[in-house]
Parts: sequence; structure tokens; C-alpha cells
Amino acid sequence: MGISYLSGENILWKEGWEGIFEEPEFKDIDLVSKFTRLVNSLEEGIDELFSDDFLETRVFIGSENPFAKADEFSLITSRLNFPKFQKEGIVAIIGPKRMNYRKNVSLVNLFNELLG
Repeated sequence: MGISYLSGENILWKEGWEGIFEEPEFKDIDLVSKFTRLVNSLEEGIDELFSDDFLETRVFIGSENPFAKADEFSLITSRLNFPKFQKEGIVAIIGPKRMNYRKNVSLVNLFNELLG
């Protein structure tokens, strides 16, 4: 699932709900519940991702995830800088720990490069 956020405008965009729930892990209703709680935590704590620790693309696997109770999931995140508009944002991919990290890190970096 992809998430992007534009600070100042407080615009949070989420895409990929349909695809994420087609993954085999999400046949478990308990895992679906944990995932939706994680997305809500991410929404509520999105400003935490603007700390200096998150200046470049970061990968958090399972318990490394900065959000509570996210041991079953991974998060790839990067800050975006739009100097022309004097805005900052975030792009992230969140999904199961078995995700294709190389592909998803490349997607986050490409997105960052194209927009920044």
C-alpha cells in the first residue's frame, strides 16, 4: 500500500487497499485488524516521520517499525522536498514483511527523484 503526505496542506493520500488485502497474509482477519490499526497510527503520527532521522529512504522491518504493534509489517519511507513550492512531504510503502524490498525501495526513490 502506498502512502504520501504533503505537510502544510495536511493532505494524506493512500492507494492500494484493494491489492494489499489480496495478499495471502490478509486471509487472517486478526492481521487485517492489526494492519488497519497500523495505518491509523501512521496517520496520527505522520509528523514523527519529519524528524531528522528520516531525511533519506529508510526501511523498517517488523519490530524495527517506529509505530506500535507493527511486528508483522514493513515500512519503507522517504521525505520529499519541493523547493519550488517550499513544501515537504513523505512517501511510504507499507506491507507484509515478505515484500519485494529492492523493488519497493527503487519505487520510493524513483518517486522521490521525479517529484523532488
